[in-house]
Amino acid sequence: MSDTGDPEAPTADVTQVERRDAEGHVIERAEFLDGVLHGTSAVFAPNGLVLQEMGFFQGQPDGPMLVHDENGQLSATLTWLAGALDGPATIFNDGRVLAEMAIVLGYWTERCASIPRRVRWLRPRPIAMAG
Repeated sequence: MSDTGDPEAPTADVTQVERRDAEGHVIERAEFLDGVLHGTSAVFAPNGLVLQEMGFFQGQPDGPMLVHDENGQLSATLTWLAGALDGPATIFNDGRVLAEMAIVLGYWTERCASIPRRVRWLRPRPIAMAG
């Protein structure tokens, strides 16, 4: 027996939106559910390489975020949970791991292995996001 759901229930309005540059190249693609960011959002370089890709759930960043440089190399991985950075984060340089850290609800929770011990470390500290 299959469940087809309530035939009178409202259906969700799922749309994918693309933004293009003056030459017609896709520079941003995002998924919306009932007008709210929900799904995958990606930013592209004019040559088509993915610069940033991340997920959204009901308008909030949620899930892994991948950031690439202009050559397509991975430069950072971050994890979002309900709108806050939360989880493992890794920074890369020329394809090599530069730093690995843990973040819980927007706060650093441990010293990054690549930061020299002579650097003063404060815990916890909020992460400033460029806006």
